[in-house]
Amino acid sequence: APTEAPTKAPTKAPTEAPTEAPIKVKAEHIDVNDSNKDTNRKSTMLMMIK
Repeated sequence: APTEAPTKAPTKAPTEAPTEAPIKVKAEHIDVNDSNKDTNRKSTMLMMIK
């Protein structure tokens, strides 16, 4: 168990978030600066969780 969890979690989070954010920004195409701030906030949170 201790070996499985750390491998699963870090792989899932970083891959999911960065993929989701750019698609969202492209789709909405509104308030790009705001979206970037949100993406940066998510990235910072992910790094803090690691």
